[in-house]
Amino acid sequence: MEILIRMSYGVMIVAVMMCYLLAKKQQRNLRLAVNQFAFAFVKISNYVSPFPPKENLRVEQGTGESVKAMQWEQQPETLRVIMKRAGNDCVVQLYEELCTALEEVSHFCGKNKKLVGQFLVPIQELFDISRIFLLGCENLDNIRTTAEEKAFNQFLKDQLHHRKELLKRISGDASGDYADLNRRYVLTEEA
Repeated sequence: MEILIRMSYGVMIVAVMMCYLLAKKQQRNLRLAVNQFAFAFVKISNYVSPFPPKENLRVEQGTGESVKAMQWEQQPETLRVIMKRAGNDCVVQLYEELCTALEEVSHFCGKNKKLVGQFLVPIQELFDISRIFLLGCENLDNIRTTAEEKAFNQFLKDQLHHRKELLKRISGDASGDYADLNRRYVLTEEA
């Protein structure tokens, strides 16, 4: 009988160790997916707007929460340059990487409320801002509400904040390469 009790304890210890190892592997895979998202997000931003523009998207206020983006010619020159660059094939490819990475982050978070709150929710918000920004660059008529206008401007103006949020979530071994991609924004903050 005593041998059965010892074997039961042994099985429980092995099960706890296996759960711990599986959780660590899930956490590692999750951070690798976040790395992929973070690098694609920062590369899109660096390509379309190496420095945050001073101007906002110009819109005409509609009724309630509706807005209408002014025509291309009425937008500031810096925003027109940014919008032209956003249509480049390299940005399209990076956006596809964002989509893939978001799916992986969602998969690795699963239904774990802690992981969803810590990783998926902020990554989803950054993805939504990116999507609205790129859709607006593709066609200004896609900006129809004040929330979309805010997201468009937020993608450009709040890059330092977005990058810091991503830095909290990437894996430690990727932080050096991530810092290299963020040099301009560090210099901007110091200035």
